[in-house]
Amino acid sequence: MKNEKEALIFIINVLEELLEDRICIDKSEQILFSPFNIKKLQKITNDSRIFRILYEGCELDDINDLIPNEYRNVLLRLKREATILLSEYKDES
Repeated sequence: MKNEKEALIFIINVLEELLEDRICIDKSEQILFSPFNIKKLQKITNDSRIFRILYEGCELDDINDLIPNEYRNVLLRLKREATILLSEYKDES
């Protein structure tokens, strides 16, 4: 469970950086939201809810291009979902 907590903390931090415009979508793809990085994470966790967030994170560039008025809402929703998941792991070390 420690791996899931660490993954979720990382996801939340990357989403926060995107929300605050401290990193761009390209950078988030380099460090987290890419199929390559997801494949690496599959070695440390198998929680499908985490992977759903990650796969949707891979679509942020398309969302921003096609429906830019929804981009921020998607970031907020993904961050909220990751935070809720993290709270499920809070009592486990």
